[in-house]
Amino acid sequence: MEQTIEKQKTSFKCAYDRIPKGDIRSVIDKLQSILNVKTDAAVYVYIRGVREPKMTEAIAIEQLFSEYGIAVNWNCDESEDVL
Repeated sequence: MEQTIEKQKTSFKCAYDRIPKGDIRSVIDKLQSILNVKTDAAVYVYIRGVREPKMTEAIAIEQLFSEYGIAVNWNCDESEDVL
């Protein structure tokens, strides 16, 4: 019998979805800087949890979202409803 260990995604999509629509561009630009990526698509890879941020990046992401009064739930499932 083979056992597999399922890796848990570290998505912050639920927090991202709570950003006011008018601030999305600014947040994406700041995330590009934090994550050291150049494209929106690369940022979305992190948002969905396909790629995991480094610890220093995760701390900076939490600080960014705290500016908007949003706590980051790193175990966010994309199918969860956002209030």
